[in-house]
Amino acid sequence: MQHNLKVMIVEDDLIQSTRLKIELSLLGVEHVYVAQDGIEALALMKNHSIDLAFCDINMPNMDGIKLLLEISEITKELGVVIVSSAEDDICDLTLNISSLLEFNYSSLLKKKDLKSNLANELLKFTQSVEQTWQNQSPDSLSAHDLHDAFQNSQVINYYQPKVRFDNQQLVSVEALARVKHPTLGILSPISFMDTIEECNMMDQLFFVVLNRALCDISTCPFDISVSVNMTQENLEIPNICDKIIETCKAFNFPHEYLTLELTESQAYRNRPVALATLARLRVHGFKLSIDDFGTGYASLDKLLKLPFTEMKIDRSFVSDLATNPKHQVLVKMLRQVADTMGMNTVVEGVENSATWHILRQQGFSLCQGYFTGAPIPLNELPNHFKVDGTRHK
Repeated sequence: MQHNLKVMIVEDDLIQSTRLKIELSLLGVEHVYVAQDGIEALALMKNHSIDLAFCDINMPNMDGIKLLLEISEITKELGVVIVSSAEDDICDLTLNISSLLEFNYSSLLKKKDLKSNLANELLKFTQSVEQTWQNQSPDSLSAHDLHDAFQNSQVINYYQPKVRFDNQQLVSVEALARVKHPTLGILSPISFMDTIEECNMMDQLFFVVLNRALCDISTCPFDISVSVNMTQENLEIPNICDKIIETCKAFNFPHEYLTLELTESQAYRNRPVALATLARLRVHGFKLSIDDFGTGYASLDKLLKLPFTEMKIDRSFVSDLATNPKHQVLVKMLRQVADTMGMNTVVEGVENSATWHILRQQGFSLCQGYFTGAPIPLNELPNHFKVDGTRHK
């Protein structure tokens, strides 16, 4: 794919831009355009469809930050790599701006690390583009499609492994909904969640995923637990706690083997019925996980008042962990908070060995990410793990 990429370098230092152009050509990138500032870059984009832009921050005439704002008004269908030797605070803020502008891909490389990390950056970009393409569907499923899917048992579960950092042993999985469409194949939530929410099918989805998860895990060869996602609305279903207890009884499923996950922003809605449900679930031995921690309305005071047993660290703090000292400090602080409160920690979005080793050294409990396993049908778990939970070599 790389030889077809159209790459733009925006850099006022001729030596730097020439060096980067040579490095890109050595990596097989054939179409490279160079602009010395933002004004030249915008002119180039009128005549060329750019896939990926390497952009400096401090430039004459138009700086890189202003350029990103201008580009976002034209298109968001490109990747952006911030390349700069500016102070870390400025670089991090610029990367955040790029992410908020919703370009296809946003990343940061310090100039001193450019040569050693360039090949990996191109790989990450191409993988991101391919993943985005795979996740896209022509249209969201209609309400009629989803009604048929529920009626015909086409709503199925995939399971993503949760693996211990200390010994790489499989100890749990998260149940993730998919639709097995008769003509479109396996569809991820991007194809149906909007319709599910619009048509008030969240409760139906929860019970389908829960029933399938308990059935699958109770009959699988692994001694593992399972987590199932809940919403605030699910928590307010009349007698929801009793219904979950009845479902577990039907499958002879131990309560302590089921974790119910609630996103941080939803967990902090102080509705009496929902809070009562959380309390009852804990009284009856179920585990509770606060998902995407750090992205909602984080408050230690609120966290102290809720009966969670597990904290899931959001992937936004993890994706650049190997190169972002601030995120390393932040996730370490979150682990310390979780440890102090007696909560287990799960880190989401772990995708490479460098990130894995940092988190392992920091003492985190469980890893969930593509590095240890993508979401798969349960019957494929034995292809990756032995019955005792250890990974196949």
